[in-house]
Amino acid sequence: MGTAEAVGLAEAPADDRPDPRALLAALDVKAPRVRTAPGYRLALGIVAVLMVLLPLSYLALIALIAWGLWWHLRNHTGLVFLSGGFSYLLALIYLSPLAICGIVIAFMLKPLFSRRPAKSLVHSLNPDEEPLLFEFVNRLCDAVRAPRPRRIDIDGGVNAWAGFRSGWRSLVAGNDLVLTIGLPLVGGMNLQQLGSVLAHEFGHFSQGAGMRLGYVIERINRWFQRVVFERDEWDAELERATEVASDLFAWIVHLARGLVSFTRWILEHLMRLGVLFSRRLSRQMEFDADALAAGFAGAASIAEVHQRLGELSVAVNIAEGAYIRSHREGARVDDWPALVVGLERQLTPRQREEIAALSANHIAARFDTHPAPAERIARANREGQPGVFHETAPASVLFRDFEATSKSYTREFYRTQFGEAAATNLRPTASVLEIEGRQAAEFEAAAAFTIVEWTALNSLPVPEGSCRPEPDAAVSAADLEMDRAKMRDQRSTFQEGQRRYLETLPDLEAIRLLQVTRAREIPCILDRPEPVAADVEEAREMAIVRTLSFERALGRRVFKGIRAKIEAAPECAREPLIDECDRLLSVLRLTDSTTAELVSMRLDLAVLHSLLQASTPDEAPPFKLTAAIRGVAESLRGQMESLCRRLEGTPYPLPAAEERLTIARYALRELPPEDDIEGVQSATTVMIPAILDLKMRLAWSLMAHARDGEAALGLGPVEVAN
Repeated sequence: MGTAEAVGLAEAPADDRPDPRALLAALDVKAPRVRTAPGYRLALGIVAVLMVLLPLSYLALIALIAWGLWWHLRNHTGLVFLSGGFSYLLALIYLSPLAICGIVIAFMLKPLFSRRPAKSLVHSLNPDEEPLLFEFVNRLCDAVRAPRPRRIDIDGGVNAWAGFRSGWRSLVAGNDLVLTIGLPLVGGMNLQQLGSVLAHEFGHFSQGAGMRLGYVIERINRWFQRVVFERDEWDAELERATEVASDLFAWIVHLARGLVSFTRWILEHLMRLGVLFSRRLSRQMEFDADALAAGFAGAASIAEVHQRLGELSVAVNIAEGAYIRSHREGARVDDWPALVVGLERQLTPRQREEIAALSANHIAARFDTHPAPAERIARANREGQPGVFHETAPASVLFRDFEATSKSYTREFYRTQFGEAAATNLRPTASVLEIEGRQAAEFEAAAAFTIVEWTALNSLPVPEGSCRPEPDAAVSAADLEMDRAKMRDQRSTFQEGQRRYLETLPDLEAIRLLQVTRAREIPCILDRPEPVAADVEEAREMAIVRTLSFERALGRRVFKGIRAKIEAAPECAREPLIDECDRLLSVLRLTDSTTAELVSMRLDLAVLHSLLQASTPDEAPPFKLTAAIRGVAESLRGQMESLCRRLEGTPYPLPAAEERLTIARYALRELPPEDDIEGVQSATTVMIPAILDLKMRLAWSLMAHARDGEAALGLGPVEVAN
């Protein structure tokens, strides 16, 4: 396809989309070549050879163990035929290496046949349905002298990458490439920025043999990483065998398990050696690909792309929280890429400055595959390439219907991950973005209103009763100024108390763990000095006391500020405002009252995690550790059940897709079975942040109302130093 007619767009578009003919004509260019030094290619070849030698050395170790076993079995047969009272023991000594080495060799051979997990979802585009996108990519590849991809896939990430379509077969067969483009990247960038990203990715493949050697290096690194850290049912069976083996054979299983761990230790150090060999060259390859991207889209595009990637990545983190909340409220968002891009557009200038500062201050570690963004930007700026492609229309114009494609991908992802029902129970992403935008504005208002970093672990003790104004008792600026002055005076005391309280949490976790292990007569598994319980409890109580005065003033100020807003509102708007604020206040008081219970559950959850991660001490029978784990899990489930009963009758106070949603159902869909320890751990991990997050959002909304009430009385923000 080489003409506008070939992509089925011979006529200029009627809307404001760019003319495809002009867009494709802008790609009839050649980016400057990027030269690499011969010494660099030689070094790349040497590293590739060294990387191949690493797995060969692993095979040599397997062969050495097998040869040692064969030598033992051949030369010590006399142990089997000796007679006397120790004949059975001698036979066991002769045969035990067969069992031990057999287990070790099996575990060492297993990684050689371990397959990479299949990609959960591959959403490939049809060139007949997206002709402009395919032609854009093909001409871009021609411009940077890279092979064209045979297939284009899309996903929901903030990234794009090109790779060999069929792995090793494509490596040998030729330039058989697949390009994967993250839809949020398309929705959040313009054509020049997306072109820079794609030119960078295809720049790797324009390096020819260098890219193939780099592919070999990276695949070996990833294989080592997978086999070192992944565990499967073999590991679980070996661990169970150590618990059920009789005294006569337990030492054999323990020794085999220890040797398996030793071989993994060897693998890990081979992996680290390979990473050490390859990372410097990997970073150089990134610089070379950046040079090609700068030659295509201009040196300035490198900085723009890094800023956009940082902002979109932050938006992904925010979107994950919004997605979780939406799901808890009864429906998933119908367009994941639109959610990410929409939340990126809601970032404040201050947030964008913070993202830029983080990127500028990032320092690449020794084992990083990519140089630090600041290094890459500085290198591109030094070379000062003007670029040959400068189209700035939104990158989404490459798709015939980007919104439809995004929604189709989102539904297919839900269907693949969660089943058919998940792909039908959806809510408009626009409504979620509206809610998130309002809550972001409320958060900004609350951050200024509190004059401290107020967290979900802090209390907000608003006075009891309705916020309906009382006759002949209107709120005055002087009333509010008293509480504002109290907050200003107690600010540093509160901050000190909050800091000390947070410092006690690790000690409280350690004390709770010690209480559990001592009650079950399990040797200490604490990996830090033992804190003194009385001292920690005293420090915690003193920290809480230091925060109380500030928190009470804040609660009074919120309540009075809401009343002031209602008093200033038009008569027709008062009743709806009273109903809304009373509803939010009621649920805030309820969720605030659960904070101490949630902290206790958080401590128990940390104890459960420590017990599950602990190896069984040799001095303690396995059943004692198991009993301790079950005891903590039962306690957690009981606390969850109690909380659910307290929250069950309270309707969820915010807009939700599910009718008659209660706070209990929002926080936890169903209690796990009593004997499901992993289910209890997972449910607790879900429930605690759900309630605390709801408490925070209610507080933000009420503080925003209170700020409006203060403004109606002519009061501005509380002025404090720093």
